Amino acid sequence: MTMPSFLSPVPDWLNSEKPRVVSRAIAVRELKEVERQAMFEHFLEKIEIGIPLRGILREDFRDIDYQGLLRWIHKDSERQRRFYEAQSIGAEIISAEIIEIADASDSLEDVQRSRLRIDTRWKLLGVWNRKRFGEVKQIEMGGTISILQALEEAKGRVIEGIAEEVVDVGDQ
Repeated sequence: MTMPSFLSPVPDWLNSEKPRVVSRAIAVRELKEVERQAMFEHFLEKIEIGIPLRGILREDFRDIDYQGLLRWIHKDSERQRRFYEAQSIGAEIISAEIIEIADASDSLEDVQRSRLRIDTRWKLLGVWNRKRFGEVKQIEMGGTISILQALEEAKGRVIEGIAEEVVDVGDQ
């Protein structure tokens, strides 16, 4: 007996002809993992259209622990890569949205509110796709340092420190 395709993926112990005996804790853990994976796919789709994960969870009826979900995402390098890829795609969508907000015809929304919406989205872009939208700060330094001169100066300071510690007892 095979499971219908709409029930996949399910834990191995549910797919086999002869179900293996598992403890309730293991069964619950495996089912939660399947549920998380299914939710993750749904969340990736939403992130790819520019909705932040926090906003997705706020609308979700399951009361999912935000920190726990992030921890679960970051435990697996492939999941983490897919999460960042979804954010990168979502950043492209948000960048188009910024232009629409800025180019909008006169509406009831005031300019300050539009500016806030644009600034907030722009900052989110910098986080979601730092290479493309993040601020790059570059520090230029000039000049040269002579190692020999620095060593001589350090040696001089050591000798001066020793000389200050020497007390002449003959004058007393």
